[in-house]
Amino acid sequence: MTDQRKEHNLPLQRIELGRARGIAEAVVRLLGPYCLPGDGVPAFGGHTLIQVAGSIRRNRPWVHDIDIVLAPEPRYGWGFNEAVRKLGRINKHGPQLVQIITPGNIQIDLYLAGVDTWWTLLLIRTGSARHNIGLCQRAKLKGYTLHADGTGLEELDNKKIIIPRSEEDIFRILGLEYRRPEERECPWRSG
Repeated sequence: MTDQRKEHNLPLQRIELGRARGIAEAVVRLLGPYCLPGDGVPAFGGHTLIQVAGSIRRNRPWVHDIDIVLAPEPRYGWGFNEAVRKLGRINKHGPQLVQIITPGNIQIDLYLAGVDTWWTLLLIRTGSARHNIGLCQRAKLKGYTLHADGTGLEELDNKKIIIPRSEEDIFRILGLEYRRPEERECPWRSG
């Protein structure tokens, strides 16, 4: 069936939140052992650096793909790659993104982070797109660039990169009240 869907370019599935969360949690269980420990990331509480993001983290009733931010442990490269292959067909594989299409035609996007890129990448990959656009506009107003690749906030005048220690840190630097993921559907108002 997967080959037929691929040959006929059938659209990816729209997935109910509960089902998507179950799939995402299974991916976290599979890949978690190959990820960095969270003790190098302040405010992460020592857990392994793997987190469900996107529409699932925002608790949207329907999702179009499964987004996961993770920091693979370099010494487990081969084991990590083998575990990823168990998920399905690798559609894209690059230094920052591995995209998989499961046998059930569900897209899984694995966003690869490091300790320094963790919080910015988690914020951006949680979304929503409209919310991220608002954050980027706010950053520009405050004299920063918010990098979607997770590298942090860059001061426009001196190009200094600020590495946040939490999502709350990013909101604070931008002069905004923190929003929980499920509150991130609407953009911030400029000003």
